[in-house]
Amino acid sequence: MRSQTSPICETSGQPRTQVARIPGRVERADARGWRPPVTTTTPGWLPLVELRSGLPAQERDEADTFRFASSAELVARYVVEAYGVEKLPLMVNALEKADSLEEWVMAVTGQPLPEFEAAGREWVITEWANRQSRRRGAGLKHDVPGRFVEQSWDRLIGAWRREMGKKEIPVAVLGATGAVGQRFVQLLADHPWFEITAVAASERSAGRPYAEVCSWVVPGDPPPAVGEMVVRPLEPRLPARIVFSALPAAIAREVEPIFAQAGYAVCSNASAFRYEPDVPLIIPEVDAGHLALIERQRAKRGWSGLIVTSPNCTTTGIVMPLKPLDDAYGLRQVFAASMQAISGAGYPGVASLDILDNVVPYIGGEEEKIQRETRLLLGSVSNGRRTESDVVVSAQANRVPVLDGHTICLSVGLEKHATPERAIATLSEFRGPAAVRGLPSAPECPVLVRAEPDRPQPRRDRDAQGGMSVTVGRVRECPILDLRMVSVSHNTLRGAASGSILNAELLVAEGYVE
Repeated sequence: MRSQTSPICETSGQPRTQVARIPGRVERADARGWRPPVTTTTPGWLPLVELRSGLPAQERDEADTFRFASSAELVARYVVEAYGVEKLPLMVNALEKADSLEEWVMAVTGQPLPEFEAAGREWVITEWANRQSRRRGAGLKHDVPGRFVEQSWDRLIGAWRREMGKKEIPVAVLGATGAVGQRFVQLLADHPWFEITAVAASERSAGRPYAEVCSWVVPGDPPPAVGEMVVRPLEPRLPARIVFSALPAAIAREVEPIFAQAGYAVCSNASAFRYEPDVPLIIPEVDAGHLALIERQRAKRGWSGLIVTSPNCTTTGIVMPLKPLDDAYGLRQVFAASMQAISGAGYPGVASLDILDNVVPYIGGEEEKIQRETRLLLGSVSNGRRTESDVVVSAQANRVPVLDGHTICLSVGLEKHATPERAIATLSEFRGPAAVRGLPSAPECPVLVRAEPDRPQPRRDRDAQGGMSVTVGRVRECPILDLRMVSVSHNTLRGAASGSILNAELLVAEGYVE
């Protein structure tokens, strides 16, 4: 039952018009983009936003319960409910003085943070269940939209930590001078959660400024701050908590475990550990739950850190559209023929005399990777053990004279019949798990469906939603299996650096990295 004096539960429908700002810490947080308004029409000071605009009148009261524009509001709501509205002034005063969420919680509630988190988590679960029951009783079919409606209390606490002014998480890039390493550097330079504090590479580059040893091959220029950094050796003495590995597989096999043993979270783009039974192979929208393998990994290997891997760049463009189809109809068989961009071969890549005016119908080890990784990603994890999907996958890999963007022609056999129209609807509605939505690198729509008969095309569709969406088109019946379609994905973004960064964001959101 909600308190009648709670400022968050007003049901008058009148807009709050008097707006002020909390001084001190909130002003410092403004520089990082958090600008929570507070109203002087409520008893005390509380970060709030107007929750009612655009909602039907009968849904306004329900919207107030969970439709929050920042995690600060839900934490504040819980404090008011659990400790009383009289805590509001203390909440604001503590904001000005506390240097961490731990200090703020102790000052306001007198509880240590773990107890506060546990009690708050229970409150969220109970309140959400009550809300759903009230909505059913009122005959409302759809949830009120809201940024944090389906996200866990644990993630809200993580976001609240950042809103409290916690500094960005320090990260490093291993293999920073190569093409994929440069992508990491480029993408991380302005990341809202991460700050590059070190770049590392081989002995021949170590000890010299990054700008001096790096032959920059990606668009634009190296970030000036990173360009001035001295390249460090591949040793676990880096001032970072997360390391992004763009190392060749053979070197990654030796180096990555050393960093995991030393307590670093390793987000690897290399293939060295993809098939280890205790190492998660992750596409967040597809198998975020496979992070549960980390507990077994740590127990088995004695690591305080961890390794999480990203799949082969081609596999990503295959599995993203397969996931919603598998969930809805079940997959029996998949045939995939890839047309892979030359950037997938790294730099300097394929010799021009081999690829111009030509198609190379062989990429060493690629077909085996696609087949194995598809089954792993669509598989399940239970009791710390991973079981591969039993879908049968046949792949043919081809190198084509396209700079970026892998194109895959897919034919799929389904357990349950689906018309092309139903399949298109299923693909279009796919969003992935709630824990992934709203992460900085996550696209709003992981799978985009094009209706034009000549789409998708790599040049026109590889950059969809920042290169993080897979674009699908030509969905139609297959005379041999059930359905056929074409997908395009950006191999150096979603299929490489950006995908690995999204994995790191998920690790932070799920509490594996503080």
